[in-house]
Amino acid sequence: MSYNPAENAVLLCTRASNLENSTYDLYTIPKDSDSQNPDAPEGKRSSGLTAVWVARNRFAVLDRMHSILIKNLKNEITKKVQVPNCDEIFYAGTGNLLLRDSDSITLFDVQQKRTLSSVKISKV
Repeated sequence: MSYNPAENAVLLCTRASNLENSTYDLYTIPKDSDSQNPDAPEGKRSSGLTAVWVARNRFAVLDRMHSILIKNLKNEITKKVQVPNCDEIFYAGTGNLLLRDSDSITLFDVQQKRTLSSVKISKV
């Protein structure tokens, strides 16, 4: 789960044992709510292995083909980024992601579409 306080929005990821069935839900929570008649926020569900915020109004999705999709708050693709091989993504500051694969962690700049640094992980 990833919360965006600026937009009052939540990303909720569900990773299945069969990666083909992994999804994320995007919920935008109304800032003004009536406690007498609360409306449940409407979610937008899409397929993806992981989804994390990368900016105030943008989030990154690791898709099944292991590329990164940058989406807006309407869940629309605004950019597709080819990245080094990875099986998981993590927030690493505005505009940056940590990309993890089986033997390395890479700091990746989403805006410039380039690797900033990479570290090999040694097996113990």
